[in-house]
Amino acid sequence: MHLSDDDAVQAPISVGDRNAEFTRFMRKYQDMVYSTTARLSGNDAQAEDIAQEVFLRAHRRFDELKDNRAPPGG
Repeated sequence: MHLSDDDAVQAPISVGDRNAEFTRFMRKYQDMVYSTTARLSGNDAQAEDIAQEVFLRAHRRFDELKDNRAPPGG
């Protein structure tokens, strides 16, 4: 079956459920990341910005993160 350009735009992009995996990862760690950044920065708005940057960087390197099961430094 060949998809037209319109169908391709509307069809979900399957990337091996990567986005679903990343969503689970983010939900698992979001409270810890936010509370750590809030404690270190002492500023809720800054903590939100830092936490967002953490997860943006994690998303870019998620394939590496999920393949490395051992925690950093562990």
